[in-house]
Amino acid sequence: VLSSTEVGQLWAIVMNKRGHADEQVNVQIVSEDTIRELNAQYREKDASTNVLSFSYGVEHDIALCLPVAEREAAERSVQVRDYVALLLVHAMLHVTGLDHERSEDEAEEMRNLEQQIMRFAGFHPISL
Repeated sequence: VLSSTEVGQLWAIVMNKRGHADEQVNVQIVSEDTIRELNAQYREKDASTNVLSFSYGVEHDIALCLPVAEREAAERSVQVRDYVALLLVHAMLHVTGLDHERSEDEAEEMRNLEQQIMRFAGFHPISL
């Protein structure tokens, strides 16, 4: 859906916006079974989800479940490409320390940054 170059560009924009440098991200497309197992193991939620992020200092992993993303994009009547970009930006912001579940202020900051980054990168500024 997105090329590795586009994913790299999104990462660079997020790193710049958040004032981070020299950090690495690994993005993997995973099956619904795999994302469900990861969600159960690390978040104690026995359900599939669209994206999960993991941080280890300056290295980060993002697991994206394309079947879930495609289904959700169809339900929202948005382009899969834009939705996947949004999910990646959302996960990338999480690994930089933002958490929408911590406070409404942080949730608003994440939404605003997602919109800015999506526009800047040439995607439609949709929101979660």
